[in-house]
Amino acid sequence: MESGHWEDLESRLRRERERIGIALADERWVREAFRAWAHHLRRDGGTLSHDHEDALAVGMGVSLAIRDALIVSLVCEPEGCDEQRMVAFASRPHDPPNVRVMYRILRRAFDDEDAVLDVDRCRRGLVMIDGIMSRVPGRLRAQPMALSGYIHWWMGEQRGLGLAREALAIDGTCSLAAIVTSAYDRDIFPANAVARSTGRTG
Repeated sequence: MESGHWEDLESRLRRERERIGIALADERWVREAFRAWAHHLRRDGGTLSHDHEDALAVGMGVSLAIRDALIVSLVCEPEGCDEQRMVAFASRPHDPPNVRVMYRILRRAFDDEDAVLDVDRCRRGLVMIDGIMSRVPGRLRAQPMALSGYIHWWMGEQRGLGLAREALAIDGTCSLAAIVTSAYDRDIFPANAVARSTGRTG
């Protein structure tokens, strides 16, 4: 895929953000891709269309809230983050109700070893993230790669460390990759990942 394709997409999103506002532009940008993402998480898996992969890759590059909505959709209990909530998190991440709900979801998932981590759901998400990573070039790989590393870390799998390091090699400012790398270095994992296994694999 030529670099102009990605530059055109990013320019289109940025123009829409200026024209109609960040919240509405981001909502329109992710809605169809999030709908497909949520569908594949609920079902037996599958891959996103190229259009949806492109939308998410470019969206994550422009707005980390889009990436964070994908994270929450995977690590929370399945009923905790549907498509509508994902769109709200992505388009209005600073609205107090969204901040409170996201904090509550992530805090419970991280601290409570009895919180349900749906491993099959995570793996279905990783398949879609792998599809994005295999399609996008250079700098656009950093955020989906960090996202993949984060999910592997959350599952207690060692593969996440290599992904986080590779994301940092692409983009040294990728804060999520830095967080994941630091967590591995300090042997810090979510409570339910530690509870799932006595030894981490992957």
